[in-house]
Amino acid sequence: METTTLGRTGIEVSRLCIGCWQAAGWASSDDERFVKTVQYAIDQGLNFLDTAEGYGRGHSEDLVGKAIAGRRDQVVVATKFSPGASRPEDVRKHLETSLQRLGTDYIDLFQQHWPPPDIPLADTIGEMEKLKEEGKIRAIGVSNWLDPEWEELDDPSRVDCLQPCHNLLWRSIEPKVLPLCIEHNIAVITYSSICQGVLAGRFKKLEDVPDDPRGSNLRLQPENFEDTLKVVNAVEEIAAKYDKTAAQTALRWLLDQKGITAPIIGASRPEQVDDNLGALGWKLDPEDWRRLSASALPSRRDLGRWTRCGAGTRRRRSDRHVEKHRRRSRWERLLPSHPYPLIVFMVFPDITRCNRQTPSSRANRWSERFQDSRRRNQQVDPGAALP
Repeated sequence: METTTLGRTGIEVSRLCIGCWQAAGWASSDDERFVKTVQYAIDQGLNFLDTAEGYGRGHSEDLVGKAIAGRRDQVVVATKFSPGASRPEDVRKHLETSLQRLGTDYIDLFQQHWPPPDIPLADTIGEMEKLKEEGKIRAIGVSNWLDPEWEELDDPSRVDCLQPCHNLLWRSIEPKVLPLCIEHNIAVITYSSICQGVLAGRFKKLEDVPDDPRGSNLRLQPENFEDTLKVVNAVEEIAAKYDKTAAQTALRWLLDQKGITAPIIGASRPEQVDDNLGALGWKLDPEDWRRLSASALPSRRDLGRWTRCGAGTRRRRSDRHVEKHRRRSRWERLLPSHPYPLIVFMVFPDITRCNRQTPSSRANRWSERFQDSRRRNQQVDPGAALP
């Protein structure tokens, strides 16, 4: 089993992290099967689990607690608190609730799920530092932070881990954020590591895309689908060279990228765990790594570079989705570039009512930089992040 340390924390983790969104994220979610799948993953040596209070309003944490009962010392547990709980007094309260659900007295990695526009980041991090000193958490993490958030925080080294959306098709962290994390030895654990199944080659035509949150993925829209397939075909071609699946190869691309600690993977059944394990124990040739990196650059420029995760709010796959999300809050307008907006609303239903003024200028910077990214059309050297 490939392992590594979580940044500078000294915590040893497997190089694949089991994501626990699927415990309550899809209509096909099954509680008993999920618990058995997590336990099977732990038996195979995957000791790193990522969940959140927002996944099923705490249901995912409940199930993770059942899965790790009696084997807490064998796992590294990461969870996240919702953006609306970012005030210092709320951070502590929500930690206690997560501890109860998970059946433990400490959290290994406690993360802010999203940066809210109305709460100073330093206040939130300051409270997390107190919790770390008290031994209630072992590491401080943030998720979905990009340039404005890191610029606002006085000292990046106050954060131990970043969880961004990052994969071969969504690479907004590469220009500035990933180098910053490398410089300060901040761990990076990526979510949407195979772009909701896109990089696994599951969607060869638009009709294959299910009418669920994946339907709002910008990579699966008609105007971008052809470019997306070119990248998928490149992944499949190189995968065949190594006798691997496309998903395993897309994960290996992440594992071989400098600065990436562990990709987060989804698994609803034990056999999916086994398939993901096929990404470990080998490496891509540097030339193949660069070729995959370069294959995604044309479509990436078209969609703009400075995005939280390459978002797709321009098209919904059903009238029901259009009607449901017709009225967009100021918060959503400031994040026009998340690829899975329906998931954001499902996890954080209260976020649409967030209309208070931000104490800093980062909200304006979000909007300005998004617009700039549409015009700049810049490229990143596909070999720049090669180990």
